[in-house]
Amino acid sequence: MQAARNFIINRQYAQALHVLSDMDAKNAEWYYYSALANAGNGNRIMAMNHAAEAVRLEPNNQEYQSLLSQFQQGSFSYQQRGNRYGYSMEGAGRTIMQLCLAQAACMFCCRPC
Repeated sequence: MQAARNFIINRQYAQALHVLSDMDAKNAEWYYYSALANAGNGNRIMAMNHAAEAVRLEPNNQEYQSLLSQFQQGSFSYQQRGNRYGYSMEGAGRTIMQLCLAQAACMFCCRPC
């Protein structure tokens, strides 16, 4: 999951999708990252479906709900398009920041004692 997360952060969406496709276990986190990678790769329908599945699996997860909401409102595609042309979009930047914070929290909380 770490490799997929890093590819997404670096906007290497095809590589992230490749890493995700090699994983057998598909939990809410998998669907969340798949939604981000598919959106970045231009696969909007798959992205929305995977975001919805992440929310279905973990309905109380605010990050997943926020991403699905962005897709449903159509704002994510505009943010992605703006980022491609060098414009900083608050929502997309927030999503990347959330990814970084989630990674840091996971590394802190989930490391072996």
